[in-house]
Order: sequence, then structure tokens, then C-alpha cells
Amino acid sequence: MPRSAVLYLRVSTSQQAGDERFGFDVQRQAAERYATQQGLRLTRTYQDVITGTKATRTQLNALLEDAGNYEAVLISSVDRLARRTGIAYAVLEELLDTGMEVHSADMGVIDPKDEMSALNFGVRSVFAQADHMRIVKRLREGMRAKVRRGKPVVPPSGYGWQAGEIFEEEAGWIRQMYAWAREGKTAHEIVTELNRLGIPRRGGARWSHSTVKYTLRNPLYKGVYQFGRARKGRGDGRDLVTCEVPAIVSPADWDATQRAIDARTRGGRPASRMDASEFGLAKRVKCGACGSTMSSATNQPREGHSRRNPYHFYYCYRIYRRDGYWGEPCPHRRYYGARKLHAQVREQLEQLQLDDLALAESTTYQPPEPVDLTPALAQIERKLTRAREAYLGDVLSLDEFAQEKRRLEEQRQALLEAQQEEASPRQLPLKEARAKIREALRKDSIAETAQDLGLSLTLYPDGRADLRIDPL
Repeated sequence: MPRSAVLYLRVSTSQQAGDERFGFDVQRQAAERYATQQGLRLTRTYQDVITGTKATRTQLNALLEDAGNYEAVLISSVDRLARRTGIAYAVLEELLDTGMEVHSADMGVIDPKDEMSALNFGVRSVFAQADHMRIVKRLREGMRAKVRRGKPVVPPSGYGWQAGEIFEEEAGWIRQMYAWAREGKTAHEIVTELNRLGIPRRGGARWSHSTVKYTLRNPLYKGVYQFGRARKGRGDGRDLVTCEVPAIVSPADWDATQRAIDARTRGGRPASRMDASEFGLAKRVKCGACGSTMSSATNQPREGHSRRNPYHFYYCYRIYRRDGYWGEPCPHRRYYGARKLHAQVREQLEQLQLDDLALAESTTYQPPEPVDLTPALAQIERKLTRAREAYLGDVLSLDEFAQEKRRLEEQRQALLEAQQEEASPRQLPLKEARAKIREALRKDSIAETAQDLGLSLTLYPDGRADLRIDPL
């Protein structure tokens, strides 16, 4: 009597579905010929349209859910499981764990316990991965060759272009942005002006700081299309190829804009007012009034002033009205000396070691997520059902069935106990937390101490300070 089997088909893209070499029909015909020879009755087909380099697949997951209804699963060839060796073995293991036999039309039954079958599968999966790598390399080389011949892989279609052609309605604003930058306007000032004038981006979105910075630095606007990338740390640009496209900004204007931007960031004023050695809690201090991350700054003493040392402090930058910000100024107008604040934080950490209640309230503790054991328990139930059916069909003796049943029930009980233990509430391990604080406080740098403890600090206008740590 023919055994019930399910057919699994996969193509990488929808265009391949009807392909004469890899399409669904070709796979189905090869599988049906094999099924007829081996006495398998194909009762259902599952088919995925997804690359073989991904392990998560909708129809494969559905097949695994329905596995109890079939005795075997059939594929047309090993590379239909995956194009990467690691994923191929992972998918094979998932299928075998359901209790089904796995057949491939190009090699027969895949049995990892059989030396020759395991070797055959391994060789075929390695060749499938090598073939995939050759295809990817050939496609990428084809794209590079196209760029070398003077044609972009994809015609420019960003702001300023439409279908590879310059769109003057937008290109005029690109040129205006570059002109503003050469005049000395910052990206922030350009954003403010564009939004004030009501110049929309594609889709009606407002302009942002990052979009303007990217636009001003993109060589595509001077007519240079780039494909690939220079390898990190080498700067040789060996993987980078370029070709010419219509230029929105002249190369001379583009280069002048780059010099103007570089002069602002490297020239008369520093790019940042923050001295990392003086501001160890930078980006860790929040304003309790508006929720913003507090800024850090240094006031240098004026010539002839009695105070000779610079004053380093944290403050909420939203106390000032700024272009591009339409909200009300923040009422938190206090300034916090960096050295004094750092000392207070250290003192508070010392106190936490002596007060368990305060330590528990100040610590963010997220117990490990419990493992979902439902699939494993369902799999044991399926194995018990198959063992019972094997006994009723005289495939297993009574002793063999009893031994298998006892083994599976022990596994199930162990999983249930583990599940119950996972569900029990987890308490903050105070001893470990104190040890972490003690070790972190040995560091000379407040920045290292804060890093080790995952420290954050919220400062309120009334003087309150909410210290939070995540040491575990």
C-alpha cells in the first residue's frame, strides 16, 4: 500500500516559478517520477517563494505544523532545502524531528545515521552553497561591468531625478541647498529654511537634518554614480566602480561645498563642545522636566577674570528657543557642575551597597524570558502517538513500546518541571548587584563606572535626582 507523503517545492523569486530549469513544474515532475518508483502517494504540496539563504519560510512552517498527517516529505533536490550548508542541516533536522522520512528525488532517503547518506547530503549541500556563491558573484560582476560601461545599475530616482532624468522642479532646490551651504549655512539652518518655505520632500514629508547632510555629501549630485564600496581599513576602493550620470550641481560647486562644510567642522569652532574626559556621564543624564538628554558644555574664563579654571557643566539645551523647534522652552534652567555631580553619583552608589531596599528600587532587573516549551511538548506528543501506532501495527513489540513510552514521558515530565520553574517569579540577586557596584566603583573614571553599571540619571528642577542602574 502506498505511503502518504507531502511535496515541498521552493523557488527564490516569483520570476523563477515558471523557469524551465528551476520552476515549480520542473520540481514537481522530478518528484512525481521518484514518488511513483518508491511507492509514495503525494497528498499535498507546500511551496515557498523565498531565497534559499533564509531559514524562516511560511509554507515550510505550515508543513512542520501538519507533519503528523504524513509519513514522508519529498523534495526534488537538496538545494531546494537551502542554498547555505548550515541552513540545509537545520531544516533537515526540523523535518526529521517530526518523525517523517525525508526523501530527495536526486539522492533517495536522507538518513543522517547512514554514513553514505550523510556524506552524500553534506557534499550536495556544500555544492549548493558554492553554486549560490558563484551566482551572486557573477551577478555582482555583471553589475560592475555595466557601471564600467557607463550605465548605472539602477537609474537615479532620488530627490532631483525622475526615471534617470533631472527633474528641474526639485533640482533647483538641490542647487539652492548647495549654495546656502557655500554661504556658510549649517545643515540645521538649511532644514529650517526649507521647512519655513514649505518645500516638501517626496511624499510630503518634512526635511530633516540627516537628509540634508546626506544630500550635501552625495557625489551623485555632481554626476558621479558609485556602485560597490571601498573595503574597510584599506581605502583602496578596489570594490568601488563609478560612471557618469547627469549632474545637478557642477563638480566645481560640489567641491566648493565640501570645502565649506569641512571648514565649519574643523576650523574656527570645534565640532563638539564636549570634552569626554570631563563629561563621564555624557548622554546618560536626562532632564526630568522635558525628558531630553542633557547637553554638556564648558565655560572658559574671560581674560582678567579671577576664576582661572574652566567650568564644566550639564544643562538642558531646550531652555533656549532654537530654529526648527516649535515647542515651548523647557523650564529646567539649572546648571549642574560636572565634577560635583560625578562625586554625588559615586556617593549615591556607595549608599546603595548599604541599603537593600534602595538598591532594589534603583535597579532595572529584567529576568530572562521564559523559554516557550509548547513546540517541544507537542513534538513529544506526536512521537508518543507514532510509537502507539507502531505498536498497534506490530512494528514495535510491547517491551519496545513500553521502553519508548517511558523515555518520552520522562522527557515530557522534565520539560513540565522546567516550565514550572521558569514561571516562578525571579527576585533581584542583591548579592550579585552589590558585587557589581563594588567592582565598578574601583574604576578611576566615572565613565567606566557608568558603563559597567548601565547607569542613567534623571535630574529635576526641584533638585531631585533619580539614579537607575542595570548592573546585571
